[in-house]
Amino acid sequence: MIVSWLKRAWTVSLRGLVAFGKFWYGFIIGDDWTVAAAVAIALVVTWLLHIGGVAAWWLMPMVAVIATGASLRRTSRTGFGTRRARFVQEELGDPRLTAELLGHHIWGQLRGTPK
Repeated sequence: MIVSWLKRAWTVSLRGLVAFGKFWYGFIIGDDWTVAAAVAIALVVTWLLHIGGVAAWWLMPMVAVIATGASLRRTSRTGFGTRRARFVQEELGDPRLTAELLGHHIWGQLRGTPK
């Protein structure tokens, strides 16, 4: 009885740990790992400049803006949104599905109404 309870407690805590790790990976890395890498490098460089006596407050906002702009440009160039829309169209089986209809379909699913 106690062994069964301990095994269940271990499984539940392990699931929670895995879910916690997946959340932070998705939150920090997200869709584009290059933005996370750029921010991490900028944090280290800011720290090194601070240690050297340089006021480096301007580095992080600059890197954030540049990395976000580069990510958006790269994403829009590869057509991620159109590939996603095509995938959803194939999944729903309606080739005439537009972005507006797709939005209504997703909103209907969120509210629990049929499509």
